[in-house]
Amino acid sequence: MDDSSRSRDDLLRELAQLQGRIRTLETAAASRVEADAAAAAERHHLRQLIRLHERERQMVAYEIHDGLAQDLAGAQFQFQAFLELRDRDPEQADRAFETGLRLLNEGLEEARRLIANLKPPVLEELGVIAALDDLFWQWRQQYDLEIEFVHRGRLGRIAPPLETAIYRVVQEGLTNARRHSHSRRVRVVLRRRARVVQVSIRDWGKGFDPDRVGPGRFGLRGIRERAELLGGSASIRSRPGRGTRIAVDLPLIENCSDED
Repeated sequence: MDDSSRSRDDLLRELAQLQGRIRTLETAAASRVEADAAAAAERHHLRQLIRLHERERQMVAYEIHDGLAQDLAGAQFQFQAFLELRDRDPEQADRAFETGLRLLNEGLEEARRLIANLKPPVLEELGVIAALDDLFWQWRQQYDLEIEFVHRGRLGRIAPPLETAIYRVVQEGLTNARRHSHSRRVRVVLRRRARVVQVSIRDWGKGFDPDRVGPGRFGLRGIRERAELLGGSASIRSRPGRGTRIAVDLPLIENCSDED
């Protein structure tokens, strides 16, 4: 073999080694890009969780304002009327007292509901389907509501923030149906479609004009904010005398915990 052949073979070996090193560097670079992307996704997820926890505190404040505070303010007004009327109009005073007592009892029930639902144990232990079944049972017993619950698609256990958001959205839908629409019938549908969880709450109450919702309707605002916070969307359709339909789409977030 002459010197030119050896030089050519040496050059080919060096070229092959160089190509191997390039592939190694490319693999390392791709792994670094994937690691950076995973870290960025994790940071984004943590920021979402922090924002979600902050929003949860705001939602509790909204629920207190929209329910408990109004019941207590109404009771206070009725008891003040009772004091003013008891001497000159005892019959009207008795009605004011009875109304105040009713509002006070409703406020007490609302306070108990808020405390019990801050973090329902069944939601954490068994998941959102079981938690909703339990919620509907309580509402049927307490408010004599006809609630139909339909769930489609295999949901399983999903990320706790998503389970909580679904639970709260349904709570708000039930509260709207009872307190504002005065509907005796509610239909709740929960379904999974590909990577989206869809929630629908339908009632057949008195309805309202969505363009004229007052600033005190924090529950409906809370539904939209929960959906947007998780990258989803919410639509609220209603007409006076035609009931209300709330539809929420939420991106599916799998449960990353090792525990079921």
